[in-house]
Parts: sequence; structure tokens; C-alpha cells
Amino acid sequence: FRAHYSVVANPFLWFLQHQLYQLPYQPRVDDDLIEAWRGGYRVVNQRLGRVAVEAAGDVGRPVVLLQDYHLYLAAQAVREARPDALVTHFNHIPWPGVDAWQVLPQQMRRSICEGLLANDILGFQTDRYATNFLLTADAFVRDARVDPNGRNVRWRGRTIWVRSYPISLDPKALTAFAAGAAVRTQRANLKARLERAGQPRLIVRVDRLEPSKNALRGFLAFEAMLKREPELRRSVRFLAVQSVSRERLPEYALYASEVREVIARVNGMADPDEQPIWLLDGSDRALAIAALSMADVVLVNPIIDGMNLVAKEAVLVGAPVLVLSETAGAAEQLAADSLMVTAADVAGTSRTLRDALAMPDETRMVHLRRLRASVRSEDLGWWLARQMRDLVAVAEGGRPPSRQLRDTTRRFEPLLLG
Repeated sequence: FRAHYSVVANPFLWFLQHQLYQLPYQPRVDDDLIEAWRGGYRVVNQRLGRVAVEAAGDVGRPVVLLQDYHLYLAAQAVREARPDALVTHFNHIPWPGVDAWQVLPQQMRRSICEGLLANDILGFQTDRYATNFLLTADAFVRDARVDPNGRNVRWRGRTIWVRSYPISLDPKALTAFAAGAAVRTQRANLKARLERAGQPRLIVRVDRLEPSKNALRGFLAFEAMLKREPELRRSVRFLAVQSVSRERLPEYALYASEVREVIARVNGMADPDEQPIWLLDGSDRALAIAALSMADVVLVNPIIDGMNLVAKEAVLVGAPVLVLSETAGAAEQLAADSLMVTAADVAGTSRTLRDALAMPDETRMVHLRRLRASVRSEDLGWWLARQMRDLVAVAEGGRPPSRQLRDTTRRFEPLLLG
């Protein structure tokens, strides 16, 4: 399992799919990685696929729902044991274009694509990622017939649907949590701290402290804004609610150290009681939601990610201007009413943060109402319902859906009918 999870899935596939590698140096597909692929990743996927089949027992037509980059090969094991199974795979992280995958050996990248083509339905976070998969399959699987208009792949006598299902959240559950005692307590604590600081405007970010989230450039952009307008050092605070992630990986430890160096440098611009950046523990969800609810501006500037639910949480629990990276998965849905930035553009992000702080309240509320409407209409129920509809459609295209499939979809009947 260690070879599967800690060598291949993380960091190898994670870094590759988030395009975090410095290609002159990494990745290095050496004998150790090949052995981890063969003896770890492939073996774990085969075993988990067989376990899924065993769990299905004598069900007429089993339904297997696979998730994420840890299980790219599992559908093959399911298909070998139960050719009649209905198998889907949803990928939560980005699927990059053909060029990104070409750093891998031909056999490895073809195995990944063929492993995924053993499914009946492939789900991705965005249309762009779904399109990238179609292009990847076309490039690396010689006998695959890709239909970009129909969004499907014909391979070895089967048709595989390739769809986008942008993941979302449950607005009712989030609103209830935001109104709860834990969040109220954290709001009171933050309010008191803001009062002691003279009621400054508040820029907020909530994420993991790791390279793909791009916090380093976010803090550099804030530093540039303060250098350009020193008077803002007293009237604006940057509240970063960040959780440490995978700190045992050298790349993550180095990145966290560099972020803290920038924070220390920015805070060194001001008196100790007027530090511009507040770094708080992101493991406390109540604190994170409280911070989002009080923000004037929320910065979500990942290098690239699958979706980024923080952007959606922010507009439901608070009333901020949303500054959003073009390469966040959420950009496909939220770009029209956000201030968009390019992930690497520190100077542009700095100016955009200033524009966000200066946005008139009337303009901000117009954008906010549209953002909220979009998130509420395409919520977690909508995400599930789209997948259930496609499951039924695929099943009805062959043999009739099993009782298990009918029972599963019936649980979501209000969503399907809505």
C-alpha cells in the first residue's frame, strides 16, 4: 500500500496532474518508480477491484462507483470478474492535456487510459478536463475511436461515456453549520481581534498549505500592494486559514517554509500589534467558515485544481468579492461574476486585490446574488442527480437496470424529478 499511495498516487500522479513538476529535473521515472507502479499501484488496484466484486455478491448487475486518481486501474479487475457490471469512475483532480502525460513511459500512460476505459462512464470536474481525457485517449490508445461531439469513446466493442459533473456542496447543511454555536464563537473571536486592530478591511484565503494552492504568490501579491500603497498596512488585513498538508514530503515542507518566510517579511513591515497577515490553523472548520463569512475579499488563486469548493462556500456564507484563478475548476461556473486572475501573475493579482477592495457595494451585491444563485441551483443534489440519470441511461442502453440500480436511483428520486 505504501508504494501505491505514497510513491505513485502521492506525489507522482498528484504532481503530474497538477502540473507541479519542474520538468528539467522531475519526474524521474526510474527503477524504483516502475517497481512501485507494478508492485504497488497496479496490485492495489487489482485487489480493490476484486474486493468490490466480492462485495457485490450475487447481485444481478452490480454497480461499482470508483473515485479519484488512486484507482485508475481498478475497473479492469471489476470488468474481468463481472463483464456485466456497471462501472463508473469520477476523477476529483485535474486531467491535464496530452503534453503533460507524454513525460510518462508509453506503457504507463497507455495503461492509465485503458484502465479508465474499462469503465462505462468517466466523470470529470469540468468540460475542459473531460475534453483533455478524450484527447489523451485518442493520442495513447491506438484502437480507441473518440467521438468529441458525442463525448464518448468506442473501445473494444464498448462505448464509454465521458462527462463533466462539477462537484458542489449542500447549501442547507452549510448554512446550518454557519449558524451554529462553533462558528458563532469563532466569529466573535475574529470580530474582537478586528476591533482591536481598528476595524480593517479583510482579505481571506482558506486552503491547504501546499504548492498547488499557490499561497506563496498570493502573499507576494499582497506584499506588492502594501509596498505600492503603504497606508493600507493599517487599514487591510490578510487572514489566511491554512492547514498543513503532507509535511513529510520534501517539496511540501520547502514550500511551507518559503510561505512562512514571506509572511514574516510582510509582517516585519509593520509594528508587532499591526501585522498585516494573520496566519491561523485551518484544521478548525468552524474558524474557516467564520473567516469566509466576515471577508470583504476572498482570494482563491490555485495554480490548478479540480474544483475548489472554498470559492462556493465563500459566496454562500459571506458577502465577499471573489478573486478567482482562471485555472480553478470553479472558474467554469463562477468566472462571469468573479474578478479573474492568472495564477502566476503576481503583479496582476496585486492590482486585482486592490480593485476588489475598491468595488462599490452595489456592484459587489449584483455579482454576489448571481454567484449565490448559480451555486444553489447546481448544488450537491444536482451533482448526484446528473450522475444517477446517466447511470440509468447507460443501463437501459443494454440490459434492463438491476433491482439494486433501481433502488439506488430511487433514493435520489426527488432530485431526479426536480
